[in-house]
Amino acid sequence: MLNLLLAVSQYAGDRALWERTEQVLDSLSSRMHPLTALYRDAGSDVLRRGPGVRKRVEEAISLVADGEPWDITRLAVSAHYVDALRVFRPHLERMIDREQSSGATSDVMTMLHLVMLDQVAAGAWEEAEQTGLRGLEMTKAHGLQLFTHQFCVDLGLLAAHKGEAERARELQARVEAWSRPRGVGLLIQQADAVGTAAALSHGDYETAYRFASRITPPGTFE
Repeated sequence: MLNLLLAVSQYAGDRALWERTEQVLDSLSSRMHPLTALYRDAGSDVLRRGPGVRKRVEEAISLVADGEPWDITRLAVSAHYVDALRVFRPHLERMIDREQSSGATSDVMTMLHLVMLDQVAAGAWEEAEQTGLRGLEMTKAHGLQLFTHQFCVDLGLLAAHKGEAERARELQARVEAWSRPRGVGLLIQQADAVGTAAALSHGDYETAYRFASRITPPGTFE
């Protein structure tokens, strides 16, 4: 339940909800599983809780490497937050191959999302786009709209990096139109990141600043 609470708080992207979540987690800290504590430190406030998390993530890989797909997924997300995803990538790819046909489909989608992020970071943009399109087709086949729009964000950010500003803005608008009325704060912020990157790719610094300010108001860090 604590793992689920963390996931809900991450997708909501709401400061007040995070504060309530932190209170619940603090009240149960003595009974919290070590991996849940790791997910919290990596995903809730890595700026303040981050010291030592990367080492803990790398040490935890051996504990879940052949475990359940949802354990792999949660630890891989934590690895992404502390720039350790490259170490985790072989485990993700092995799990995708194992689960994609008849296994934990939603976890496979998250794993593809993470693989794509690592490919983008490595400059393997063609491979990243193919991974993103593969994930997008899976979400459409299963009717999972949240994952659909996550891949739209990923592909939009990639388009912005490539200077394809029009496509980036189209994907940004699609994600925002879906996520804002539903209060999916994480995707709203990521859509603003797409807008920021698209504007920067064309030297439109005023628009980039406007989008970036919607993620975090100037002078603060949220």
